[in-house]
Amino acid sequence: MPLYKVSLQQGSTTRTATYEASSASNLKTFLEFVSTMKVKYIYKVEYEDITDTKPQDDFIYNRMVKAVIRNSGSFAKQTILHNVKLNRSKQEIIDKMKELLKINGSSVDSVVSYMVQPK
Repeated sequence: MPLYKVSLQQGSTTRTATYEASSASNLKTFLEFVSTMKVKYIYKVEYEDITDTKPQDDFIYNRMVKAVIRNSGSFAKQTILHNVKLNRSKQEIIDKMKELLKINGSSVDSVVSYMVQPK
């Protein structure tokens, strides 16, 4: 049975919850029936780590990296990375973005801006 993560909104409040349901449309129907909150997003969970171990926080990272990535079709999107390893260079990260990420179904061709926010 698929697992879904849902964002619900009402006023300035946003709540996120996880549900198991037969389909996203059934889950949306259920939530609209029982809740006054508006269903904003329903994401299908492709991966879940069910172990009880929590990663140790060694504080050896940059808190955030913001980058604007673009494809050849002139689509651009801001990408935010959290807790970025200090031993990863800017160029290594840009190369991985180009290799593994997509924008609007197309490969990333360039990084327009790149800003590091240290811890």
